[in-house]
Amino acid sequence: MPTLWVGLLGLLALVYCPAEAAKNYASALSKSILFYDAQRSGPLPANNPVPWRGDSALNDCVVGGWYDAGDHVKFGLPMSSSTTLLLWGLIRFKDGYIKANQLNQMLDSIKWPLDYFLRAWNPSTRTLTVQVGDGYADHEWWGRPEDMTMSRPCQTVTTSNRGSDVAAGTAAALAAGAVAFMNNGDTVYSDELLVAAESLYDFAKTYRGIFYGAASFYSSSGDRDELCEASIWLYKATRLSKYLNDARSFVDTGTAWALSWDDKRAACQLLLYEETHENQYRSAVVNFLQSWQPGGGVSYTPCGLAWRDKWGANRYAGNVAFLALLAGEMGIDAAKYRKWAVEQVNFLLGDNNHAGGCFSYVVGYGNTYPLQPHHRSSSCPSPPQACNWDTYNLHSPNPHVLNGALVGGPDQNDNYVDLRSDYVHNEVATDYNSGFQGALAGAVHLEALHALPSTNNRCPCNQYHKYQRPNILCQLISPDIRDLIYSVNSYLQISETKYTLSTHISRYQRPNIHCQLISPDIRDLIYTLECRLVTMATFGLAVILMTTILLHSSESAKNYGVALAKSILFYDAQRSGKLPANNPIHWRGDSALHDCVVGGWYDAGDHIKFGLPMSYTATALVWSLVRFKDGYQRAGQLNQMYDMIKWPLDYFLKAWRPAQNELVVQVGDTHDHDVWGRPEDMTMNRPCAVVNTAHKGSDIAAGTAAALAAGSIAFKEKGDTAYSDQLLSAAKSLYAFAKAHRGLYKGAAEFYDSSGDKDELCEASAWLHKATNEAHYLADARTFVEHEAAWAYSWDDKQVACHLLMYEETKDNQYKNLVTSFFHDWMPGGSVLYTPCGLAWRDKWGSNSYAGNAAFIALLAAEDGINSAAYRKWATEQINYFLGDNHHNGGCFSFEVGYGSKYPLHPHHAGASCPDRPAPCGWPQYESIAPNPQVIQGALVGGPDQHDNYHDVRSDYVQNEVADDYNSGFQGALAGIVHLQATNSLPATNNKCPCNA
Repeated sequence: MPTLWVGLLGLLALVYCPAEAAKNYASALSKSILFYDAQRSGPLPANNPVPWRGDSALNDCVVGGWYDAGDHVKFGLPMSSSTTLLLWGLIRFKDGYIKANQLNQMLDSIKWPLDYFLRAWNPSTRTLTVQVGDGYADHEWWGRPEDMTMSRPCQTVTTSNRGSDVAAGTAAALAAGAVAFMNNGDTVYSDELLVAAESLYDFAKTYRGIFYGAASFYSSSGDRDELCEASIWLYKATRLSKYLNDARSFVDTGTAWALSWDDKRAACQLLLYEETHENQYRSAVVNFLQSWQPGGGVSYTPCGLAWRDKWGANRYAGNVAFLALLAGEMGIDAAKYRKWAVEQVNFLLGDNNHAGGCFSYVVGYGNTYPLQPHHRSSSCPSPPQACNWDTYNLHSPNPHVLNGALVGGPDQNDNYVDLRSDYVHNEVATDYNSGFQGALAGAVHLEALHALPSTNNRCPCNQYHKYQRPNILCQLISPDIRDLIYSVNSYLQISETKYTLSTHISRYQRPNIHCQLISPDIRDLIYTLECRLVTMATFGLAVILMTTILLHSSESAKNYGVALAKSILFYDAQRSGKLPANNPIHWRGDSALHDCVVGGWYDAGDHIKFGLPMSYTATALVWSLVRFKDGYQRAGQLNQMYDMIKWPLDYFLKAWRPAQNELVVQVGDTHDHDVWGRPEDMTMNRPCAVVNTAHKGSDIAAGTAAALAAGSIAFKEKGDTAYSDQLLSAAKSLYAFAKAHRGLYKGAAEFYDSSGDKDELCEASAWLHKATNEAHYLADARTFVEHEAAWAYSWDDKQVACHLLMYEETKDNQYKNLVTSFFHDWMPGGSVLYTPCGLAWRDKWGSNSYAGNAAFIALLAAEDGINSAAYRKWATEQINYFLGDNHHNGGCFSFEVGYGSKYPLHPHHAGASCPDRPAPCGWPQYESIAPNPQVIQGALVGGPDQHDNYHDVRSDYVQNEVADDYNSGFQGALAGIVHLQATNSLPATNNKCPCNA
C-alpha cells in the first residue's frame, strides 16, 4: 500500500501538466551563442568556452572572423548578413539577453566578426577583403581547422573589382554594431565601428557592382537590399537624413521571397517602417508575412514548419519568425505574428514528430537532437587522433557536441535523416542560426513581459502518440515527488515478473524509468483527463488509475510475445507466389506466379529465392517450434507459426524432384538488384538454377533435407501425420541424393558462398535420426560432425547446431564440450567483441543476426542442461539489447521493426519502401529520405557497428538490411524466452544500457 499512496502523489504531480511542453528559450539562446563561439577563426581568447577548439588560420590575410558552416572558408556575404541580424536581435531584444543571463556572452560573441570587418576594410586603399579560403580546395579536405595546411587565398573588392553587395552588407553590420555598443556604453568602440561603416558605405554606393567570386556558393542577386539596409542602419546610428533618403531610394517594396543572406528586402521594409511609420512600408511587411502564413505562398510540413526550400528549411522559418516578432514589437498584428513566430520556434525545439516526437533541431538542446551535423571540427576526435574522410564516413555521432547549431532541417513532409553526409538536411551555418537566435531572444523578451502567446502547434511535444508519451508525462513530475516514489523501493508486480526501481539513479534521470512502466492504454486515460487531476473530487479516479498502473504497467519490461508475433508477420511479408486468403499483410499481393517453382520466401529486401539461406532459416524456425512449442502457445501464435512455416516447406516439396534427382535451389539472379520496386510488379526474367547429379550442390540439398526432416517432426506433433509423412519421404530421398553426389553449389557465390557441406549433411542426418530413430542416420552424423568450435551459427555454418543435436541424441560429452567451447568464444572475455551496450558483435554484416542466432543456441543448450543459468541470462540480455536495452536514439530503441515506440523507419526492403498502388515505385523511392510507407513488422535489421552506432538509412544495406536468416535465430530465442516465462524461469538480467535506466 505505501507504493500505491506514493504513486498517487506522483500521479497527481504528473497530471497537473505545468511545463514539460514549455520550451526553455533562454537555454536555447545560450547554446546558439556557443555555436558562434565554435565557429571562430584566429587566435582564440582566454575565455574560449569551446574546449575542443583552438587557434587556427593564424596566417590568413585577415585573421579572425567566423568559419562559414561545416567548412573553413570565411565568406563575407553570409558573415555580414548573420552579424547584422544578430545585432538587430541584440538591440531590439536586449532584455531577452539580460533575462537569459547572456548579455555579456552575446557582446563578446558579436565583437568577433565586427573586429574582423574592421581589419578587412582598408579605407585608405579602398580595399575590402570579402573572402578567405577557396571553397573548392577547402571542400576537398575533411579535418580540424587547427590542422589546415592548404593555401587560403584572399579575395577583395576594390574600385575595379566591384562588390557593392558584400561591401554594403558589411557596412550594415558595422553600423548596427555601432548602435549596439553605443547602447551598451562602449562609445569608443561604437565610434570606431561607425567611422568604418560610413566610409565603407560610401565606397559601396560609389562603386556599384556584384561580387561573383563566391558565386558557386553564395551567388548574390543584387545590391539594392544591402545598400538599403546599410543606409537605414547608418540613419539609426547618426540620424543624418541623407541616409534615410538613400534608404528610400534603394528600398524595393515588392514581396520578398525570404529573409536571407541574399535577400534583405523585408528587413529594409521593416526598418524603414520603424523609422517613418509610413503605410507603404507597413503594407510591404504585412504582404511578406502574410505570404508566410498558412494559405500564403509558402508550403507547410505536416507538423507545421513553414517550409520555403530544401536548403536550410529551418533557417528560412527561423529568420521570418524573427522578423515577425520584430513586426509585433512595432504594432503590426502583434498577437497574430507573435503566435505564429513562437510556433515556428517551438517546431524547431521539439514540436514535431521526428524520432518519436520532441526532437530538437538545435544540437545539444533537449533529449534528442542531431548527433551528426555536417561539421568538420566537431566530427573530429580530440588530437592526436587522426581526422579525415574516414572520419566523415563513420556512422557514429560527432565526438564533440556542436551546442546550439541549427541544422538545415526536414524535407517538405517532415522527413529528416541525421546523417553527416547529408549536407542538405544536416548542414549547419552561421546564417542558419542568425534569425533563429534573434527569435529566441524575442521569445525570452516576451516571457520577461509575461506576454508569451499561447500556441497551437500541430505536433506538440506533450501530446504525441500514446506509445511516445511516457517521457513527456513523466518529466512533469518534480524531483521531490520522484524521490518519494523511488524511496519506497518496492516491487511492481508486472506480467508475472517483478521489477525493482533503483534508488541509485540521479533524481533528474528517474522519471523515464518509472513512467515507461505505464502502459500505452493507461497513458491514454491520463491524457483523456486533460491533465486536471488536481482536486479531491477526482481523487477517487486517481486511485483507480494508479491501481491500474500498478497492475498493468510494463513499458520497460520486454513483451517477448508481441515481438514473436511480429517476427512471424515478417515472414508472411516475404512470401512469394499466390497468397492465401488469410494473408495478414495488406500491402502484399500475388507475385512471381510464373516462377519455375512458385512459392517460398524472398530472401531479403530483394526478390531472389536463395535455397541455402531459406533452408537454414526454415530449419532454425522449425527447431524453435519443436523445442519451444509452449512459447508459441503462450504467445497465442501457434497456429500462425504452423501456417507461416508451411510456406517454405511446401516450396521445398515442389522444388525437389526425386524422379529426376533434381532440386531447384535458386529463382532469380543478380539482375534483380538492378530493379527497385514491388515484387507484384516484376517483369524481368527470373531464371532457375538447379542441382542434380551433374551440377553438384550437396550443401544446399542437405540443408533442404534438414528443413524437411525437422518439419516432419513438427507436423507430426501437430497431429498432421499425412503432411509429416510427405515431408519425411522427401527428406530421406533428398538426403540420400546429397550424400551420394557431393559438391558445393557455387551459383550464388556472389551472395551466399558456401564453405562446405559437412555441417549440412551432419544436421540433416541428425534431424532424420530424430524423425526416424534409424541408427544409420546417427552413424552418418558421427562421420560428418566436425570437432572444432564454430565461428558462428549461420546459413553457412551449422556446426554448433550439429554439436548440440548430437549431444541431445547421444549425451556424449565430446559434443557438449564443443558447445561450451563455442560459447566460451561468445561470452564476454572470449574472441567475440562486445559493443559498449553489450551486443555480442561478430561481424558488421548482420551483427544482430549473429547475436540472435547464438542466443537461440544458448537457450537450446540450457534446455539440455548445459550451463543453464549463465546461458539463459546471456541470451535474454542479447534479446533485450535488440528490443531496447541500448542507447541508440536516446535509448529504448528497438532493432525489430514495429516493436516499441522507436524502431527503424527505413529498412532496406524494396516492397516496404513502395507506396500503395497505383502510385509508382522505383529508384526515387529508394533514394527518398521518407520513412517506408509500409511497416515491415517484425523484421530484424542488420544492426549497429562495433561501437553501437547505427544509421536508419535505406541505402545502408550493411546496417539496415533485413533478411530471412536474420530473423530465424532471433525468433527462436523469443520463443525460448516466452517458454521461460511460461515456466517461471525467466532469468534476472543486467544489461549495460537498460531501457528503464
